[in-house]
Amino acid sequence: MVPHVPQQARITTLLVRDGDRALELTFRSLAAEPGGPEAARLATAMSAFLALAPAKFLGLPPG
Repeated sequence: MVPHVPQQARITTLLVRDGDRALELTFRSLAAEPGGPEAARLATAMSAFLALAPAKFLGLPPG
């Protein structure tokens, strides 16, 4: 029998509207053990990407 390994599924959606332009990004991912170092690293990377996404995709100022 294969031992049960807990996993954390995460769905993150970012919606940004600027005038008549809109951005919707949805990410679906699995992080390893909840509360583990890999889950924390993925959460930090996702937060950084989402903070910069409006500037990258809509040309808005960062932040």
